Amino acid sequence: MATVHAAVAASRSSPRSSCKTAAAAAAAAAATTTTTAAAAAAATTTTTATTTVEATATATATAAASTATAANAAATAAATEAAATAAAATAAAATAAATAAGATAAAATEAATAAAAAATAAAAAATAAATAAATAAAAAAYWGWRPAALQQIA
Repeated sequence: MATVHAAVAASRSSPRSSCKTAAAAAAAAAATTTTTAAAAAAATTTTTATTTVEATATATATAAASTATAANAAATAAATEAAATAAAATAAAATAAATAAGATAAAATEAATAAAAAATAAAAAATAAATAAATAAAAAAYWGWRPAALQQIA
């Protein structure tokens, strides 16, 4: 704009009108060229700024996605570890239950063995008692018909 003002001032001080017009046209052309160059520079700056902003936004979005992916992986790992811990606890509880069941079965086996031994002893005692009774009955039958004097001799 200063160039245009200078051209206009130069044309007023010039004695010739055609020179004044030519100088004004040259000044206007120079001003237009300067304005066009400034507009191109501004457009380049705007494009560069826009590209930089877009690149920054893309990088930020990529970083956020990476962070989310890492957080998701960490959460998955934590859930897997918790599930493995729960499975181990369940297995330990099942082992303890099986051990307790084994101990109960062993105690039941011991009780059954003791009961069988008691039954065997009772049967042996009953057999001995029956044998003694049978022997006494046989002796009574054998000696019962003989006179008392013969029984004493025998």
